[in-house]
Amino acid sequence: MNVQVDRHAHVTTRSLPARGDGTRVLRRVVTLSLLAGLLVVSAGRATACPPVDPISQRQGEDPKPADRAPQVSIALLLDTSNSMDGLIGQAKSQLWSVVNRFRNCRRDGKMPELRIALYEYGNNKLSESEGHIRMVSAFTTDLDSLSEKLFGLQTDGGNEFCGHVIDRATRELSWGTCPGDLNLIFIAGNEPFTQGNVAYADAIASSVRGSIRINTIHCGTYQEGVDGKWRDGATLGRGAYSVIDQSSDVRYISTPYDDEISRLGTEVNDTYIPYGSRGEEARVRQSMMDAAPKAMPGSAGVAASVERSVAKNSAAYVNTHWDLVDALDKGSVKLESLAEAELPDAMRKLSREKQVEFVEAKRGRRLEINRRVAELQLKREQFLKEQAPKGADTTLGAALLAAIDSQAREAGWTFETK
Repeated sequence: MNVQVDRHAHVTTRSLPARGDGTRVLRRVVTLSLLAGLLVVSAGRATACPPVDPISQRQGEDPKPADRAPQVSIALLLDTSNSMDGLIGQAKSQLWSVVNRFRNCRRDGKMPELRIALYEYGNNKLSESEGHIRMVSAFTTDLDSLSEKLFGLQTDGGNEFCGHVIDRATRELSWGTCPGDLNLIFIAGNEPFTQGNVAYADAIASSVRGSIRINTIHCGTYQEGVDGKWRDGATLGRGAYSVIDQSSDVRYISTPYDDEISRLGTEVNDTYIPYGSRGEEARVRQSMMDAAPKAMPGSAGVAASVERSVAKNSAAYVNTHWDLVDALDKGSVKLESLAEAELPDAMRKLSREKQVEFVEAKRGRRLEINRRVAELQLKREQFLKEQAPKGADTTLGAALLAAIDSQAREAGWTFETK
């Protein structure tokens, strides 16, 4: 995977002599910067760390936040103007490759909670008063719902206001604020970065104060992106500047393991137990999103289908909001608290003991499938390494993965190999 990327280190300042007016000015600048950062966080867009337990404080213990998994929060800001059909196609087919990059990702031994948000901008169908920008999805762990919305995007000519959409995403989304959280914005498009009434430098400054890194992906040549200030946006945002060919085909290398992985990706659906008022709707969505990549033209759909099957059998694919197996595993519901009407037909007339057995049977079968897919994926990854084609991969997915790998490692994350 070779994508043309510039990576930019954190900007540092040299200390000034501790005397005279220079010191007072420096202190004032630092104080104002800290206050600005606090104002950004307090503006209602940030998710605070879990509160300190007051009982432990009364007992004289050190105050500690609740033991929650660190979060990786990724916001994708995609240009949906007329010329960007290829970009949206790449996003549809490569979403699951990005999800799978976190299968073996750890920080302090913990797997991250992966949350992805989606914005579209530059589309004439969107409100001019809103800057031709729409939040398609706030941060979510519901990857099927995100995929459905991504497949629903349509392009149309419009004005592409990069500074405005970065500002919206910074202010509107609930970014992680706990130690170890990783916050990344990826903005992709082709028009100059300078368009619109919101200055990109001001928008990015607010993002950086909120511990958000801005990565820019220009659809065009390297120099065009430089001239259009896409590289400058990444430099200011402590992120990566990449250039891609939005019309490039997504690479797909067939492996001996793809057919079984795809079959198991469908078979695992039978281990899901829909519950609650929207359980059946979510179960149908799961099947629809299985079918969606297969309908894409060329090799992109085949690649996406295999990657989705891998993702569905990983810990990154969690559906506590509609699947009873996940919900009970994560402790978000208790079986005895559910009314009969909230259970699927197959469980309603069973005794509590038989209900528990029903859930355990589904859980056991899912674990078997998960383990088998994990084994196959290891072999598949080795095969792909040996068969990797020469030459640069100039697609959106390659740019995303290159920046994610670099910035996650820099922030203390590791990508384990098994």
